Amino acid sequence: MSKIIKISLAAKLRKSPRVSVRKIASEFQVTQGLDISRESIRRTIKSMRLSKKVSIRGPGITPQNERARVDWAKKHRNIHWHQIIFTDECSIWLNQGRIRMWTRGERPTPKIPQPSPKVHIWGGISARGATPVKAFKHNFNSEHCCNVSNEVLFQTADTIP
Repeated sequence: MSKIIKISLAAKLRKSPRVSVRKIASEFQVTQGLDISRESIRRTIKSMRLSKKVSIRGPGITPQNERARVDWAKKHRNIHWHQIIFTDECSIWLNQGRIRMWTRGERPTPKIPQPSPKVHIWGGISARGATPVKAFKHNFNSEHCCNVSNEVLFQTADTIP
């Protein structure tokens, strides 16, 4: 691969670190009329000491937060856990899973375009079992929390084995 093509490839990877090798090959074909194999592009990228890594989603748990969680667990270890139901909700965004980006060294933290289609899931668990899972599309606010509690939690709290 010529030096000019390598420079063009490096510029493309800096500008669009998420681009696939297939798309790069296609763009070289369309824009420059070059028929370069995907394997040649992979070798060239590897020679640049770049690799495609899954991006980091967030900062993770801090040491301070970790200590606070351990302290909470120690403080509450003698609670009657068979009487407690933990509930939580989470959001799942489409097209925001494992984003792979060309990088040298550390895993990147990309800026993800907003908004993205998403679905919310709510569920509960206790020492006696799990509640049914509830899926919904709108944001989970206090009003919806009350509705889900009435609809699912209170109806199933006594039926969990």
